[in-house]
Amino acid sequence: MSPHNRPQVQITLVETQGSSPRNAGARMYLWDNGQSGTIGGGELEFRVSAIARDILLQKKALPKLLDFPLGPVLGQCCGGFVRVLIEPSPENISTSADMAVLTCLQTGKKTLQPQSGPAGKIEILDKNQRACPKLTALDECRFVLEQPAIKPRHVYIFGAGHIGSALIKVLEPTGFKLHLIDGRKDYGDDNSDDPVQRAIEAPANALFVILTHCHDLDYQLCRCILQKSGLQFCGLIGSATKGARFVTRLKADGLSQKQISKLTCPLGLRNIGNKDPAEIAIAIAAQLLQKRENKTDGN
Repeated sequence: MSPHNRPQVQITLVETQGSSPRNAGARMYLWDNGQSGTIGGGELEFRVSAIARDILLQKKALPKLLDFPLGPVLGQCCGGFVRVLIEPSPENISTSADMAVLTCLQTGKKTLQPQSGPAGKIEILDKNQRACPKLTALDECRFVLEQPAIKPRHVYIFGAGHIGSALIKVLEPTGFKLHLIDGRKDYGDDNSDDPVQRAIEAPANALFVILTHCHDLDYQLCRCILQKSGLQFCGLIGSATKGARFVTRLKADGLSQKQISKLTCPLGLRNIGNKDPAEIAIAIAAQLLQKRENKTDGN
């Protein structure tokens, strides 16, 4: 985001078709001497940024909705199509997880609308605020309705050492709701005297990553997390030997084979990087992204 109280332009991919550099919803911000975010880079972002900088110089500019066929117009071989919304100094509007934001293209005014579904999406509406077919003619587009996802996926990271800190940095731009928990003073963003209690209170459909400095704490966290009904993912840092020892202890403590099977150790996609904390974090992040998309974990 640009510095406070500075004119800026917000750029959003609102529709895509075929092969596109990013999905609908991708966003970037541009101001007089910088930018943050990206809509995909390359020739598309170069041209859109040039248009946005022209808008930035105008005192009273309205939002622009523009079409870019990536093949014939931009000379990009992916051959897709994107529709881009460019908004000068977009109005800050306080919203919540159950409200959508409606932007009027003719005035730039934003208003809140009731959320109509759990999945985040962007719709182009006609003059009667009815959803238009995909890639309808630009002269029929009057509004853009953006509905936020109601429930972002939570990730609970236990352990704020080198790997935990690196993992947070990798995951920050990905849309997860992150919790970095460490019982040690001055570690983590979510300090707790009792990390195990935080694990007990966490929702079962979260993704759990155990990276603490203490093997006994690792085990206590595993034992309570694996007993959650509907658990999606519990990953433990360590070797296959460590995982096997934990499985033996879990069986002795009465956990079922079905519960134990939810444990992933070693953690992270295989054959990615070495033992450097940053590279381990990348391998773990890739595995979490696969889990979020309901894909296999690559193990």
